[in-house]
Amino acid sequence: MSARTIPTIAVVAGLVGLLFVGIAHGAVSLRSLLPGNNSISGWALVSGSEQAAVNQDGLYDLFNGAAPEYISYGVTSALQRAYKHNNTIVTVDICRHNSWQKAKAFFILRRKALQGATGYLSTTNIKAHYAHATTGATAIAYMWSKYYSCSVSVAGGTAADRETAKAFARYISAKITAAHR
Repeated sequence: MSARTIPTIAVVAGLVGLLFVGIAHGAVSLRSLLPGNNSISGWALVSGSEQAAVNQDGLYDLFNGAAPEYISYGVTSALQRAYKHNNTIVTVDICRHNSWQKAKAFFILRRKALQGATGYLSTTNIKAHYAHATTGATAIAYMWSKYYSCSVSVAGGTAADRETAKAFARYISAKITAAHR
């Protein structure tokens, strides 16, 4: 083997490795990471509420004027679902980013927007980072784990609504962890 062949082999092997990492993180369906009907006790999917975006055009359809911000933070696909329990509606958006660094930066941006809001709390564990608060009449939880960020909005501004938002975020975090073992 020539001295020139060895670096070429190393570069090709590195590119193949990156390809497999990309396939591994992209192979997980966003649908599989969100709760199904009654996966969280009492919360039913709202029929027809699911919307997905698998490219930039789809991100514009899903997030309208906010799409450029999502794209600038490396969002490559997203899924939105609504859930209902009694008269309360929960809306969940999960995004896949092209790097964990972009997912983290997006979470930090969202978390900063909650600082100072009623009930603001930011926590971290080994597997994920969370922030939740109430803004107006909406309880919001943000979560970041691996290549994913998630927002959960609950129509209601009580402490119980914040707990609901947090429960959805933790459920999704556990699904991400299980999918990437």
